[in-house]
Amino acid sequence: MKKYKFCFQVLVLILVANLNSCTEIDENYKGYLEEGATRYTTKADSIDVFAGHNRIQLSPYVTNAFSVNEFVVSWNDGADSQTFPFTKSGNGNIDNPALIISGLDEKTYAFVLYSRDDAGNESIKKNVFATAYGDTFIANLVARSAVSYNFDGIDGTINWLASDDLERGSEIKYTDNGGTEVVVVAPKGEATTILPNLDVNEAVSIRSFYVPTAYNEEKGFETSIDEFPSAWVSLSIPEELKTILGTITTTPIVEGIQVNWTNATNLSINIEVEYTVGGELTSKTINRSEDTDGIFLVRGLESGAQDVKISVFNQGGSGIAGTFSVDPSPILPFDTSAISIVSLPTDALGDAYGGSLTNLFDGGSAWYHTTGSGTDKLKHHFTMDLGSEVVLKKFRLWPRQDCCQDRNPSRFQLWGRVDLSGDHETTLESGDAGWDAEAESKGWVLILDESPDSSFQSSDPWDSYIPDHTAIRYLRFRFISAFGSNPNETALAEFEFWE
Repeated sequence: MKKYKFCFQVLVLILVANLNSCTEIDENYKGYLEEGATRYTTKADSIDVFAGHNRIQLSPYVTNAFSVNEFVVSWNDGADSQTFPFTKSGNGNIDNPALIISGLDEKTYAFVLYSRDDAGNESIKKNVFATAYGDTFIANLVARSAVSYNFDGIDGTINWLASDDLERGSEIKYTDNGGTEVVVVAPKGEATTILPNLDVNEAVSIRSFYVPTAYNEEKGFETSIDEFPSAWVSLSIPEELKTILGTITTTPIVEGIQVNWTNATNLSINIEVEYTVGGELTSKTINRSEDTDGIFLVRGLESGAQDVKISVFNQGGSGIAGTFSVDPSPILPFDTSAISIVSLPTDALGDAYGGSLTNLFDGGSAWYHTTGSGTDKLKHHFTMDLGSEVVLKKFRLWPRQDCCQDRNPSRFQLWGRVDLSGDHETTLESGDAGWDAEAESKGWVLILDESPDSSFQSSDPWDSYIPDHTAIRYLRFRFISAFGSNPNETALAEFEFWE
């Protein structure tokens, strides 16, 4: 019995001690409980940062921000702050307001952002770094560079270097031929920009726009709210090119023109001539001429008066063009049916493998063919009677069509004379080094010495213009070398002449 009484007394003492302890705890926290528990408004899940021109935009993502009525942004360790009123949007549970802080110096800032409800309760604070850009950034921007600048007589063309990653487009300002100032915008990445109806004597100015931070590929938006302009730069056609264009003249030649110019400073230039044949625009160019007095022969023009465009370019690709009225000298096809073969002692026979020299004038694809021996070696010659005196201006050589284009001549000649009176025949083989001198001593005149390029190793014809317009009746064709390795034989299909 005493044992149980003792246990009861111990239990009572423990209960009394506990009651005293609870009373002390309640007294310690009584003040806090009377004020109520701390309440927090919705905090930002994350913050997008946008650079700007002396300003910054912070865009927090907040979920279920029904109690939020403003956002507060502070910086400079709390010395500066800005409050942004907020109203919950109707676009679902997530809001992403744009909070723009303006009037900032150009530097990087540590911002603190939090939300607040109408009772003054604040959210947990978020820290974020952002940079404002200004005059220092702008001072280092340069306009997008042009590869070349051209004027075709009507419009200007700017060919650009590749855009910088942070460039967002360029603005081009120029004066048109009506005296009106025109502004053209070239988007980022545009390779070529046209300046319509350009007055080439007035200045062209360019500036480009940049952002300081890259496009966010993952989220799909720019990370800058402003674009920054570079300083204006001027673009002009080099004066040397204008001067050279002003010296250009043209002279009619057979089926074409001779372009003449003066290049007093020996600038390395390209001359391009554009013209129309059969309704198709065609051009020919002479490259890297540094001649003081330049000459460029352009063949293949249609007959009759016409306009051609002639451009002068430097090696950077910049250039200027002008329009020139020309009238190429006409030529007429020569009637080859009047031609006959004259068999002189050292002439090739050309009758091997079913061939004949007369096939050269039959209007078909049959050929003449050498044997590779005697006077019929690879290096050979034969003589034709044109039937009357004629001034030849153009010669077309057709190779055999079904075989052996590697045997086409890589060099051949035409020799002529008015008659065959007196001591006219050569005695040396055509391959002899003294043949030319002997031919001249016998009264033969060299009217064409042609070396076709490698493209003649085909079935296509080769056209030659005859520079020596000597009147002749007897014409000697001399085969000197071929493209291929066969040292003896060759074949050709057809000759055509123009007078």
